[in-house]
Amino acid sequence: MSFKGIDVRQQNTDWLVIRALLLDSTGEKVVSGQARLYLYELQSDGALKSYDFLDKVFKSTALFEETIFLNHRTGNGGLTNTGIWSLGFQVRRDEESSSSTSSLSSSSSSFSVTTSSSSDTVSSSSRSSMSSSSTSQSVSTSSSTSSSTSSMTESESSPAGETEFTTGNIYIAVVHHASASPPWQAREFQWGETEGDGLKEIADSVLTRDWTDIEDARIVERCLLQAARFIRNKFSTTASPGNVTVYKEDDSTVAFTKSVTTDPAAEPIVVG
Repeated sequence: MSFKGIDVRQQNTDWLVIRALLLDSTGEKVVSGQARLYLYELQSDGALKSYDFLDKVFKSTALFEETIFLNHRTGNGGLTNTGIWSLGFQVRRDEESSSSTSSLSSSSSSFSVTTSSSSDTVSSSSRSSMSSSSTSQSVSTSSSTSSSTSSMTESESSPAGETEFTTGNIYIAVVHHASASPPWQAREFQWGETEGDGLKEIADSVLTRDWTDIEDARIVERCLLQAARFIRNKFSTTASPGNVTVYKEDDSTVAFTKSVTTDPAAEPIVVG
């Protein structure tokens, strides 16, 4: 497969691999600088939630780490610049989404978050060329309550209503590199399978679709639907002598007829 721009692959259900072929305005490979990745989840109303690379959650609120760096890849033992930038990282698996438990005490409750991370998660060969920064944030709150003690399980470090990767949802990967042409590039993909491109979801929808939902104007005589109708729907060899008549899903409206050759010595099939 050839590609220019961004390509996305979902690996082993919990890894996401992003790669981009970055060229400058003259068509030369971009091999230095910084390529940043942004991830968004498309909502039903067209709005976007942004991915926080720190706690691996899609949010509509402010993020701790909005971007992560891609690495420039080389070939020939590091001697050939490819212009291909890529990154593979693990997203939170389903069992991790409910692994954090917070408790409310009758006397006081506290919440503390402390984070520290470098500005990228690149390989050791490229860390030397990129500066790293650390961020830390701590939030503490305390409150008194009267009498009861309760506990609840919720997504780790995720506010109520925030989501992670969801099977079938549409996501957008955006890569920015100041020296690339264009500097901003985007790729839409669907989550939920090994390739991350929705092919299994599409295939399942095709195989399980109700034929009565298909518009007649789109149906031609020689198509897979008509062939399948002969297998599943009612057909008759007597409704039009010398022909087999295949019916639509109501088993009364004719879908198509086809001429047949009969053998008087054979055991006839009259209605199927």
